[in-house]
Amino acid sequence: MNPKHNKLAEEVIDFFKKSEKAKLIPGRDLLHLLNENNIAEKVIIPLEKDFKLIESSGKNAFRLTDKGWKFTTFTDLMKELEEEKKQKQIEFEKTKVDLKLAEKMLKEYPKTKWFARIGFFIGLCLAILEVSKWIIQLISQFK
Repeated sequence: MNPKHNKLAEEVIDFFKKSEKAKLIPGRDLLHLLNENNIAEKVIIPLEKDFKLIESSGKNAFRLTDKGWKFTTFTDLMKELEEEKKQKQIEFEKTKVDLKLAEKMLKEYPKTKWFARIGFFIGLCLAILEVSKWIIQLISQFK
């Protein structure tokens, strides 16, 4: 939205909050604020699509979203959007690190499988050796 329309958009949101109606139609209820059709489009569409402060409710009607009810000023909203953007960037970086770690683990997986097989084989050999010692000891006792 054009920064010069921010004040007008804030007035529209305030009017939504103060209105006793659940839904407002810009062409009828907001004429005193949005007297030109192209201004209405330049304000209402960004409020709905970009900032998600209002949502469509019927053919031409709009109502405030939860985010719209919490809205104070565009300065605060821009700060929130910047924080969200930073948070998404951090999450993206974390995902990249997790992906690299997973790839590294997958590269090492075949080695680990071989170590496990070799360990199992050694354990099996030692078990057979111990059982054979035990059997030899039993046979020697009965002689």
